[in-house]
Amino acid sequence: MTRKMIGFICFVLTGAALILLSIMENSNPIGIGLLGVITVLFAVGLTDHYKDLKK
Repeated sequence: MTRKMIGFICFVLTGAALILLSIMENSNPIGIGLLGVITVLFAVGLTDHYKDLKK
């Protein structure tokens, strides 16, 4: 269980860093909007995986 949680945390941090770096380098408002949508979908997907890990 601990090993799976560490892997999950690493996955979350990697995804968050990639999204953050993409937003920082993108000055196009449409691109930032699309990255916002991707961020929301990423967060929704992570909640499902986290619920599975807690079982």
